[in-house]
Amino acid sequence: MRIAVAGAAGSEDADVRSPAAPAPYHFICDAADRAVEVIANPFDEHERGIGLRVADFLASKGSGWSLPGDSVLPLLPRWDVKV
Repeated sequence: MRIAVAGAAGSEDADVRSPAAPAPYHFICDAADRAVEVIANPFDEHERGIGLRVADFLASKGSGWSLPGDSVLPLLPRWDVKV
């Protein structure tokens, strides 16, 4: 399973961000091998309909889920991620 998490910057140690659609970066996290792919959001945060476009983009990268920062924070300790 691959999960997209919204990020504030383009490095794995960046803060998570909410809401997800206008976040400048997304982290595609692979639950099986714990690999993380950092991808830049190709859409302007002020575009109309950005949420659907970002969802389609993340799905094209193999993500089945997209989580904004405030949703994922409680889950990170379960995945051995320090916050």
